[in-house]
Amino acid sequence: MSQSAFTHLFQETLYQLPPRVVVVTAKPWETYSTDERALLAKILASVRLGLASVQIVTQPVLALASLAAYAPSKVLVFGAQSEGMKSYETIQAQGFTVIRADDLSALDDVRKKNLWLALKTMFGV
Repeated sequence: MSQSAFTHLFQETLYQLPPRVVVVTAKPWETYSTDERALLAKILASVRLGLASVQIVTQPVLALASLAAYAPSKVLVFGAQSEGMKSYETIQAQGFTVIRADDLSALDDVRKKNLWLALKTMFGV
């Protein structure tokens, strides 16, 4: 037997999962109202995502380096404090793209429009 037994094991084709989108909130998910959760669902739907397709992480103070463990491609930040990051601006950091916005409860029509403009840039919509 000249061939290794390993060449006959695991013949299935493996698929690489695409990098995920991470949503960072300042407060625990359970503390958001039904309306705020629905707003996030609408924001995600506008870029063809759903709540089930993102990972929600709670970080009151944003540490971009700690998000690298999730291997995200894109990060949406709602309400978390961060130094040096402007709101509603798409930036590249730590190997992923980030948008920082106000907390879901603070989003008014002007802020929603600014967020939409940044999301269009980030997702190419």
